[in-house]
Amino acid sequence: MLFLNFSPVEAPRSPFEKMAHFTISSSPFQSQVCDLLPCNDTSKSTLTHALLRAYNLFDHFDEIIERPSCTERDITRYHDESFIKLIMSSAASEANEDEELTGRDGVTSFAREFACSNDENYLSWFENMQEIYAYWNSYANFNNNAHRQPKESHARLNLTTSTRQKDQNASKLETYGLMYDCPIFPDLPLYLKVSTGATLSLASRIFAKSPTKMILINWDGGRHHAFRSKASGFCYVNDIVLLILALRRKGFRRISYIDFDLHHGDAVEKAFEHSDNVQTISLHLYEPGFFPGTGTVESALNHRSVVNIPLLHGLDDTFLLNVVQEVIIPCVRRHNSEILVLQCGADGLKGDKYDEWQLTIKGMTKAIVKVAGSMQNCHVILLGGGGYNPRLMSRFYTYLTMELLKTFKGSQINLDSLVEIDDILPDHEFIDQYRDEYFKFWIYEMDGEKGKKLKNHNEMSYINELMNAYKLI
Repeated sequence: MLFLNFSPVEAPRSPFEKMAHFTISSSPFQSQVCDLLPCNDTSKSTLTHALLRAYNLFDHFDEIIERPSCTERDITRYHDESFIKLIMSSAASEANEDEELTGRDGVTSFAREFACSNDENYLSWFENMQEIYAYWNSYANFNNNAHRQPKESHARLNLTTSTRQKDQNASKLETYGLMYDCPIFPDLPLYLKVSTGATLSLASRIFAKSPTKMILINWDGGRHHAFRSKASGFCYVNDIVLLILALRRKGFRRISYIDFDLHHGDAVEKAFEHSDNVQTISLHLYEPGFFPGTGTVESALNHRSVVNIPLLHGLDDTFLLNVVQEVIIPCVRRHNSEILVLQCGADGLKGDKYDEWQLTIKGMTKAIVKVAGSMQNCHVILLGGGGYNPRLMSRFYTYLTMELLKTFKGSQINLDSLVEIDDILPDHEFIDQYRDEYFKFWIYEMDGEKGKKLKNHNEMSYINELMNAYKLI
């Protein structure tokens, strides 16, 4: 078994934590469906799942959810019914069941070639959408909406194709945010039911009075920009809000949501800005013209349970860790949370296409694990989020998963077999995707290899300002 070599992440430890029960929602099916999302660049989820499997990390989970699903009714527990109906019906009209994945998900060809050359069976990946729907329909038979809808006429969808009304159609879609960064794409209903179902499946596994610390993961979740009646920022359905509402129904009274994404968690904050029970904390880049342009300290102070931590260009590991220790953890403890929901978007990593922050995989992991261990008797749900370099993201979620296992389940993990910090990635079906990065796990951590050092415009004195603003001193 291969593990990466790095000094243990510091976090409070106790017999309760050592007995943590681990659940993850992940499978080839889930990954290929989630990679239908255009901003996943056809491979973000697939590469992550494959690398987790290559390092044998799934062996240490108590439960693996491989067939996630949810219904439109589940989604409309929060979202506007007309909005969801338009998404589902419009996307169905564009779907093509016979479409192959090659081109939209070209990485499957690498698995096929690897299997042939290595005489191994890596063909758990689907070859086309017909196979994916056959698999989906084999288990998601709880209602008729599980099956792919046949193509409907635009008239039935309340969208017309006459020249006279094209502008009206565009206006209708734009009202719901279904253009530009959130276009209708083929198989969007399937994507929404699987990705949202993966997050909601975590809620179904957890109980407020569980005697065991539970850590639950869905790296395909974390769609924090979707509003009740409007898609935004590559996000159509807000699985985070739906998850938190499900947790409230299950008896969790005090919930803290912590958002590590480069972008402000605007839609989650909006959903709970008047709640005393749900605390929302977001650290994010806040500069003129940067999306979504919200998330100031001043706006947070208008609400009892909102904490905004707007940051500047060049954020590094040291500053992030100080923010975590001096601001985030004290706020979480003051809220006296029973469960933490962490959005682990990693578009602030060095090597991401945004190139705004310069966090390292190790540094961001250390910060997240420290927050996860900040409340001794607190369950933790971890979701994915932003991140637009699929190879970088696969490394990050693999390392973060490993460190969570080592920190909260260390006594049950074999830590004897460690590879060197600059060792080569393990051979697996997508290894050739890392060829241009010399097959090295830590290529983005090595000075001079990927990008230049950024000037950090964040000053340590600002942390004291945040502490004063949120009455932590």
